[in-house]
Amino acid sequence: MIADKKNKRRGVAPSREEVKARLQQAKRLDELIQRDMEELARLRALAGALPSGETRHGAWGEKMQALEEKIQGEIDRYLDQKADIREKIAAVPRREERLILFYRYIDFLSFEKIAEKINYSVAQVYRLHEKALNRIENVIE
Repeated sequence: MIADKKNKRRGVAPSREEVKARLQQAKRLDELIQRDMEELARLRALAGALPSGETRHGAWGEKMQALEEKIQGEIDRYLDQKADIREKIAAVPRREERLILFYRYIDFLSFEKIAEKINYSVAQVYRLHEKALNRIENVIE
């Protein structure tokens, strides 16, 4: 995030909203990965339908290969970004808080579903989520 980079240069901790926005990127990354994987599947189907004289080594095949490599590179970058978010969450020391962050920002569960899964009240989940955000502010740069 641009604000994160500016804050890091100034030695300022990110705001609560910046932390949440950074964690919420995981969902967008999943969407981008899924879209790219679908595009790869379509591209591979097209490659199978190349005219009989055209092979993977012909001009079209080479262009398709280059595009496939570019898409795979995008997926790699998205996966690296998602791994970074997971690492930040994993650095939260308290297990309950860490679990809530994983459920919320990696599994994309509502607070109600999280409460149900961990057998806490929704109010407890909100409270622990806030504590977890306070802790993760020290981890996210």
